[in-house]
Parts: sequence; C-alpha cells; structure tokens
Amino acid sequence: MNVSILNIIVCGTGGRGVQTLSVLIRKLANKNGYQCEGATFKGGAQKMGTVYSELRIVTSKDPIIISSQIPKGKANILIGLEPWEALRFANYCSQETKIIVNTDIELLFIERYLTSSISNPIEQLKALFNNPILNNYSALSRELTGSERSANTLMLRDAIQHQLLPFSQTDIETLKEYYE
Repeated sequence: MNVSILNIIVCGTGGRGVQTLSVLIRKLANKNGYQCEGATFKGGAQKMGTVYSELRIVTSKDPIIISSQIPKGKANILIGLEPWEALRFANYCSQETKIIVNTDIELLFIERYLTSSISNPIEQLKALFNNPILNNYSALSRELTGSERSANTLMLRDAIQHQLLPFSQTDIETLKEYYE
C-alpha cells in the first residue's frame, strides 16, 4: 500500500449492515495502530434509505490531522453493499479506485411498480471500474448461515483477502463478538 491516507466509502441501504461494517473497519484500524477518522450518514426515517460511511485511515505511523470527509474523486476503496448505492458514489472514485460490491440488487422504489427493470447497475459498474470484485454476498451468506446478516463480514473478508485493506484475516477473528 503506497498511500499515506486510505479513503474508504462503505455504502448501502438501511438494513444491509453499512454501520456494522464501518465499525469493524474502524476497530481493525485502531487494533493495528492506525489513525482512523470517519462519519456515518443515514437516510433518515426512510425504509431502505441511503446509508454510507466515509472512513479515512492514516497508513503511516506519523499522526496527522485529517477531516473525515473524502474529496470527490479521491476514494481508494468503495465497498458497496448494494449496487445502485455503489453507483451513487462513483463520483468519489477514480480509475484507480478498487471496488467490492454485493450484486444483490434492491429494487428502486419506482421499480417496485414497473414490469421491467430500469437498467442493470452491475453492468454499469463493470463499465466504470477496472477489475471490480462483484459477488452476490447476500446469497453466499444465506447459503453459509441461513441469513443475509453476514454478507457485510463476507465482503470484509474478501476485501482483506484481495489486499484492499491493510489488515489480516486473523484480525477479523479477534473482533468476532462484534458481528455474531
């Protein structure tokens, strides 16, 4: 990793585990001695409303003062728990941004009443980003645990395995009580 500040956006809709995943990343950063700033934004009282976190991890050991806000075009990693929400945050990304996205699509409100889909967000993500990591983590979670609740931690494991985050798989085991 050759950046001194790692800018991460975690996005999804209410009920997908954005807040839990953001807390796990913060705890892993702190456990590994990294400074981490961030903020989580919720979509109000709206069911399935937008939820996202901006996390900034200082990867050098020298403490610096940083804002929790990621400048547009400067995200290093985009973790999308829902593909439409991942597209919503594409303006924070660049060609170098690495993305990992759950391909389980939550229908847009208007789509719930249409007979055909508006478009395919997964195909749009493939066109926008180089080598995106796209997987139906919701289905994988149901297969492994009988519930979709661990889709976010499966994404965290894959992000670490693909070396998108400066943590190890064993680091996750030490935080098990936070996501079981």
